[in-house]
Amino acid sequence: MLLPPTQYKVTLFRLYTKKKQWNIDDHRSIQIHKIIGKLITLDIQPFSIVKDTVFNELIKDAYPNYKLPCRTYFSQNVIPSMYDELFKDIKKKISATNNLYLTTDNWTADIAKIAFLSITGHWIDQTKFSQETPVLRVIHFPEKHTGLHIKEYLQKGLETFKILFSKIHFIVTDNASISAAKNSGMSSIPCFIHTLQLCIHDSSA
Repeated sequence: MLLPPTQYKVTLFRLYTKKKQWNIDDHRSIQIHKIIGKLITLDIQPFSIVKDTVFNELIKDAYPNYKLPCRTYFSQNVIPSMYDELFKDIKKKISATNNLYLTTDNWTADIAKIAFLSITGHWIDQTKFSQETPVLRVIHFPEKHTGLHIKEYLQKGLETFKILFSKIHFIVTDNASISAAKNSGMSSIPCFIHTLQLCIHDSSA
């Protein structure tokens, strides 16, 4: 039984194009690399997802000309490239704003017992009039949580983006980090939730 003309043409086209795979650096391949990179980073998927059977079937059906690279290609090329692109974009936005605010937090991972210091930036994008709140750094913090050490690691984090302390209007910290912020010359505000938590703890002791 012959297929209708339109279906016959589409089938022939698919048969032809299916044989012609895009190069790994083809602009169409790069776009799909980025989409998969977003899936891995934003949805917190493992790099091994590119080896999953159903995921491979999905990619082949959606993009028959696309050859899915191995996990190493994503970990060593795609994700670092996306990071560099995002880093440059955030750095450019920070340099363009005059009203920068920070929040910082110290915590220890329950399982591995590894301590971290995070720094988050806050500002208003004047072109879009929208709030920007990127996490600027998450730093391994092996030292004791003293004001001096916190100040040192804060400086390291801010130097990455070439941020001057004079540009920061104020920083919101937990109570342990207030002295570090003051020693750095920044105006600091204690975290309301952390302060409330301490009050409840002291009153129930």
